[in-house]
Amino acid sequence: MHLFGTLDDLDIVEIGGGYGGQCKIIYDVASPNSYTIVDLPEVMELQKKYLYYNGIDEVQFGIPSWMHHYDLCIANYSFTEVDRQFQDLYKEKIIAISRRGYITCNFLDQRADGSMSKAEILAMKPNAIVLPEQPLTGRDNLIYTWDTAAK
Repeated sequence: MHLFGTLDDLDIVEIGGGYGGQCKIIYDVASPNSYTIVDLPEVMELQKKYLYYNGIDEVQFGIPSWMHHYDLCIANYSFTEVDRQFQDLYKEKIIAISRRGYITCNFLDQRADGSMSKAEILAMKPNAIVLPEQPLTGRDNLIYTWDTAAK
């Protein structure tokens, strides 16, 4: 909210939603137009249960074919921790069509799958900026964000 202003009425997509905690917190403080979580099928089952238990049942799961854009893309470490094939898919189907974004990045090692390098990630969006991770949890960690002007 500090970077983007209100999250009300936004179409939000989260790559790698963990157990669903961030989604719940966003619904505690805002009223998004839509919220989509993209994750592994088994993990999405956990997220569905957690969110349902907490009274949040309007979340979409998976990459919908009908969505033409997102107002905000969120990924906390997940984008930099998946195989290259998923990075390419997420870049094309989510990041490229997201007006704003916030990706917490870690660069633990260059995996054998040819995952994106730091330079490739930093070049994904022409209007992106890099912010320090606070607190810094890993030597090379950073926040990659674009279109941060509060709307």
